[in-house]
Formats: sequence, C-alpha cells, structure tokens
Amino acid sequence: YRGEIELPIGTLTVTTLVIGELIARFKGGLETATLTDPLCGVWNRRGFQLVLRRAAATAGRTGQPLSVVFIDLDGFKTINDRQGHAMGDQVLAEFARTLEAATRPQDSLARFGGDEFALLMPDTDVTEALSIGQRLREEITAVEWSVGAAEMLPGEHPEAFVARADELMLAEKQSRKRARSLSAESE
Repeated sequence: YRGEIELPIGTLTVTTLVIGELIARFKGGLETATLTDPLCGVWNRRGFQLVLRRAAATAGRTGQPLSVVFIDLDGFKTINDRQGHAMGDQVLAEFARTLEAATRPQDSLARFGGDEFALLMPDTDVTEALSIGQRLREEITAVEWSVGAAEMLPGEHPEAFVARADELMLAEKQSRKRARSLSAESE
C-alpha cells in the first residue's frame, strides 16, 4: 500500500514544482513585457518611472547629480507618411539600438512613445548631459533629433525635472524648425 501512495505523491510534487517554475518564468516575462518597449527593446514610460524613482532616491541620499536628456526625432512624421510605418518602426528601433550602444552602462534609455526618448544619466550634471547629448547627436546622424537636458534640483520631484527637459527639447525643436524655415526662404 505504501508504494502505491509514494508514486502519486512524488508525481504530484514534481508536477507542482514544474508548474511553479513555469508560472515564475511567465510572471518574469510578463513583468519584462510591461516595462519595456517591444519595438525598441528599451524601457517604456512605466519602466522609466521605476528606474527614475530609484535613481532619484539614490541621488537624494548621495548628493550626486542626476540628469536626463529628453529626445525627439525631427521630421519623423514625414518618414511614416512618405516611407510607411514599417520604415518608421525600423528607424525607431535602429535609433534606440545605436543610442543605447553609445551610452554608458549606468545610463537608462526609455522610449516614451512615438518618437520621444529619455536618457537618464546618474552622476551627471546638466553641463555634462548637454555635452553628451551634443556628442551623441553628432555621432548618430541617420535622423535629425532635438534634445533638452535638465538636472534634478535638491528636493525636486523626479517627474518635474523630466518635464523641464521635455520643455527645453520642445524649445530647441521649434528653434531648429524656424532656422530651417529661414534657411529655405533665403535659398
């Protein structure tokens, strides 16, 4: 009688362990899927918010600077309109891969949606962030892009300094657009 019970109990135990492992893998995959952008393979906005909160807490404790560069591709709508969304997707994915490869391992790149990206840079002040943004723009020339950089101020809410970087990027984008327009008019 004892041998008759050991086999089903052993089978049930192994089955439970296998199911538990499968659930854990599924849950890990699901968490990754909800935090990363499927097209570009970088953080999405939700994942970026988690990274931002951790980095802001660390910067607050250590007093080290924390900067963000907000990026928007110039003329991206034209790519989608003229060459199709498949080409637009390819441009976004390639841009993200190239940008991520050109940054430091401690930096975090996120796609906020559409053609907007944010690059979070721990231990980097705003002057250095602007310099890095300019260097990256000179290196990555497949598409034109505008940048805005901000450094988190003491006591500032993390989302507030990201919003400042976004506003600065928009101002630069408008300035670049006006300059191109004036240049086209003078030709």
